[in-house]
Amino acid sequence: MSTLIRMELKKAFSSVSFLGVLLISILVCLFGVVDNVFHYQEALKNAERVLTIWQSEGYIGDPQIYTLSSYTSWIGGESSSPAFAIFFYVFPLITTISYSWTAANEISTGYLKNI
Repeated sequence: MSTLIRMELKKAFSSVSFLGVLLISILVCLFGVVDNVFHYQEALKNAERVLTIWQSEGYIGDPQIYTLSSYTSWIGGESSSPAFAIFFYVFPLITTISYSWTAANEISTGYLKNI
């Protein structure tokens, strides 16, 4: 039984479709990282401008730079970036691609009858 499980796991994680889906998922996540870094840099510049204006007017305050961080901007915690939409709308389809090729191959070769 353990050899069958080991063989199935090896087949699942070394298939070309799984590696392709993994690559697509990594690219979507990297797109989200790059997008959030860009927005963070823009927010930081805006906060520095606001802080400079406030200090020139004599107001001592904090423009709340800390509210935008990697913790609040991860792909599952925010809902405004295109990476969020791509990840959560396409992710269910991406996850089924890997197994669907394996299932179709096993049905066409008669592998399920031999187990």
